[in-house]
Amino acid sequence: MELIKINDRKLKIMMTSEDMAEYELTRDNIDYENVDTRRALRSIFATAKQRTGFDASSERVFVQMYPSKAGGCEMYITKLGDGDIKTRDLCSEKQKTVEIYHFDAVKWLIDACLRLENVGYFGESMAYYDMQNNGYYLVLCDSLSGSQLSRTYCLKEYGKQVDKCTVGMYIKEYCKCICASRAVGVLSKM
Repeated sequence: MELIKINDRKLKIMMTSEDMAEYELTRDNIDYENVDTRRALRSIFATAKQRTGFDASSERVFVQMYPSKAGGCEMYITKLGDGDIKTRDLCSEKQKTVEIYHFDAVKWLIDACLRLENVGYFGESMAYYDMQNNGYYLVLCDSLSGSQLSRTYCLKEYGKQVDKCTVGMYIKEYCKCICASRAVGVLSKM
């Protein structure tokens, strides 16, 4: 494993396929929700701190992973910092569930919000514009008054559900908030 400290906030990690096997990681099983992935990343971060002085244990981090042709990967670890506005949670910790949906066009986002409003969605929601890929995200916190299935079903007509961990960090880093509160109610009226 090769470690390159780019600056005080960013670290590049180059792992061979053997390194990946040692940490029991594959390109398909890396998921921060998974206990084994978190354990492997903590171990990698401990090694990085020992070798380079890069300490990622005390701050929130954004991890980008790119597979290499030889079976290993390159990872970029960016410390976000506790006081940085980008590290704020997308939803309050009091909320029980968080779901994120991606839409290719603003029309689909607005139509999805109208549909949610019509089926009685009352939870917190925020909308974001993806400046890099020209798309839109809708973050839903809490649940519908009806079943979880009815919300998922109606939104799949307009967009697709995405992984809340990786996309949540992406949104904080690269997207512009277009509606910070009650997005479903606000956008459904457009």
